[in-house]
Amino acid sequence: MLRLVVSRAPGSRLSRSTSHRWSAPLLERSSCAATKGGSVSAVFPSCSVLVPKDTQRLCVSAVYKQLAEQAGQALRAGHSVIVDVVYAQAAERRAIEQVADGAAVPFVGLWLEAPESVLIDRTVQRRNDASDADATVVRLQRARDTGHICWHRLDATATAPSVLSLATARIRDRVRDVLTEIGNSV
Repeated sequence: MLRLVVSRAPGSRLSRSTSHRWSAPLLERSSCAATKGGSVSAVFPSCSVLVPKDTQRLCVSAVYKQLAEQAGQALRAGHSVIVDVVYAQAAERRAIEQVADGAAVPFVGLWLEAPESVLIDRTVQRRNDASDADATVVRLQRARDTGHICWHRLDATATAPSVLSLATARIRDRVRDVLTEIGNSV
């Protein structure tokens, strides 16, 4: 899934959950995170094999919290931010929306949808990709209750350029709406 938070200044930051992990041997049953070079990371999906579900959830929460903190810092510095994470739970989506609200910038949430078979096929075909998601991870994610999703839903069965075009259109619409609001309030 792709989430965008749009700000005013040139420059941007891209954050992905896959860039905030560390190797499984470092994982301790009592801890979901470790500091290595100053970054906190977690293991997906092998975390579920190594630790109890409570600790696995803490792993995910620690990574999402760090990504939100980094996004907030970049937004307050005046940059645009893309946070590329599966925000499967409503509370996770609200938390990243609040980061944008806290920085007083407009938020655009994009929820990419495709049938499970398409998602599994794509994960199987990936090569040299940072994500370690496989068919099992896709099935687990699809089985979760996502709650109500109020973000822009995009059909991700289309080609990548088509999905990018749809995403860009949603972002432009939001920027236009914000500029209209600003114009009307002046």
